[in-house]
Amino acid sequence: MHKFDWNSNSITYVDSQWDLERLIMILVIPTIDCFAPILAKIDFPEYLIENPDIWKSVFEEFSPQYKQAISNLHEWTENDFYPAYNQARKIHEETNPTPSETREFANRFYQKHTFSSFYTYLKIWKMFLEMLSDKTSKSVATEVERWIYRHHLSTKYCEGAHEWWYVIVEYQEYPDDTAPDFFMSRASEIYQEINYSNIRAFYDMWEPLYYEKYDIEYEQGGIHSSYLADSDVFTHAFVNIRVSKMLQTFAQSLTEEQITLLTDWAKKIAYRSGDPSFDYGHELILADIPFANFPSILNIENLKQSITF
Repeated sequence: MHKFDWNSNSITYVDSQWDLERLIMILVIPTIDCFAPILAKIDFPEYLIENPDIWKSVFEEFSPQYKQAISNLHEWTENDFYPAYNQARKIHEETNPTPSETREFANRFYQKHTFSSFYTYLKIWKMFLEMLSDKTSKSVATEVERWIYRHHLSTKYCEGAHEWWYVIVEYQEYPDDTAPDFFMSRASEIYQEINYSNIRAFYDMWEPLYYEKYDIEYEQGGIHSSYLADSDVFTHAFVNIRVSKMLQTFAQSLTEEQITLLTDWAKKIAYRSGDPSFDYGHELILADIPFANFPSILNIENLKQSITF
């Protein structure tokens, strides 16, 4: 799903159900000592890197509550479900769907347990952030929340960063004389910020740790074996951070006209390279700090009533 982005008002069922279910696999990583060097390279909140025992303590207290919560995924009554379904149906119909899209909608949404599951995982996520806030501060918990939104939930952010990374690497390997002068003058500097060798070195450091720890825990039947995330979220974060920071710095020196020229050229390079899509790159370069103003779930009092689809 691509709709969950920095312009949204909330996490929605349509965009985030499956990824919310996988969130526990991300939360376990900072509890594992051998992954500490990774966190510093992906802009994980500095306070938690400097005080790792806080996260471990929160996760230790959170784990049994998590297990208890997922043992009861059917908290919604019929009175909860049908108004929620009708709301989702209304939103769907406003998009002027085709008959096949309507059938897909009905197959996907007309099940009470799917709404109940989404609510449960959203409640679990809020619970974790509240526990973290109690042991640190609301600002630290919000920093974690927005980190997760960028690198775990927002396909749009990840794809926008990848689109720019691909264009810049392509230009470095195959220089193009139609590139704007203001880009060509800084192309080497920009490339050094995001070059593939750095990404490869990061992955080479992360991957052995991941598989070694996973294998050990799996053989021992430990708790981490069922929770441990794959490395993609962290590799994506490493790339995303470098690309978006580079774009923010570069865009500050450009006029609106230059930004338009740059993105038009980038679309051409993407198309020439066999990737005709450049769907999110333009928005990413215009965004200041993605999710900086995204409303925090910590500010929501009645979570069930606040759910959008």
